[in-house]
Amino acid sequence: MQKLFISLPGETDYKVYINEPSSDLDFAFHSFDCKTRMTTSIAQTDDESFEPYLKAENQKPFTTCQSEYLNLIEKTVNHIRSEQPGKIVISRAQEYSLKIDPVGVFKSLVEVYPTACVYLFTHPQAGTWMGATPELLLKSEGDYIKSMSLAGTRKKGEESGFTAKEVEEQQLVTEYIHSLFLDNPYLTNITKKAPELHEAGNLEHFKTEISAQFQTGFQVLPFVNQLHPTPAVGGFPREEALEFIQKNEGYNREFYAGYFGLKGQGDFKFFVNLRCMQVFENGVVLYAGGGITKDSDPKAEWEETEAKMQTLLKVLKD
Repeated sequence: MQKLFISLPGETDYKVYINEPSSDLDFAFHSFDCKTRMTTSIAQTDDESFEPYLKAENQKPFTTCQSEYLNLIEKTVNHIRSEQPGKIVISRAQEYSLKIDPVGVFKSLVEVYPTACVYLFTHPQAGTWMGATPELLLKSEGDYIKSMSLAGTRKKGEESGFTAKEVEEQQLVTEYIHSLFLDNPYLTNITKKAPELHEAGNLEHFKTEISAQFQTGFQVLPFVNQLHPTPAVGGFPREEALEFIQKNEGYNREFYAGYFGLKGQGDFKFFVNLRCMQVFENGVVLYAGGGITKDSDPKAEWEETEAKMQTLLKVLKD
């Protein structure tokens, strides 16, 4: 049986759902490359028992060692400087031999990260995934929609400001999302707020909120699929960045940096699947990445992915 545990941002509790074909509430779980799109009709349940679907051990992505990742970042920077001005997001996977209680870890994540969307999902096709993502992709509020650009990363409490590289990175994401809002004929009263700091566990990011009023004729899912993948998880220019990722990153992201969310009658909430992991029988695989520009420092990019993985690793080890 498919099962979903989910706690939305700002909530201190969580809900549990099972698949129910007659329900008018859907849960979408889509891969980064959009080749796997799963939508399950769900209904709330009080049953918290959990029997995870686990992918075979030989289906784990390979772990990228530090030297390999540093070389890839250097290659990416050189490519951007010579071929493609903009940004490319490079990620990696890291395996940890930790046997966990998925529901127990989920409940701990809900407690530790109240501003994140925390979820645990098991499905025979996807396996078992869990995360605490800080990044909204798109949600409805009455007849308004809201999105955000989230980019630039530093450890919480650091006195140093964001670098010019991180400011540029955040601007690329913001302008991409804002342009899609402006280009849609069914969106009016478009507002782009000033950038502000957003806390996400042990990290801080730049965040810019973008909202608009939608008119009759606005189609949610086609617009979501226009947004995804944003430059925050893919890069810009988008098609060139995605081509570079496919040729050079060296593994299948599957559902990491894809998106998931709830869609009911008249409302929806979609989130980018970041700060996430896949659960296997004898361990877990964590994922993290960072936006690479012409000014990126490979060592700093490695350290950023290490810090991002700590979001989940801290709870797993505790």
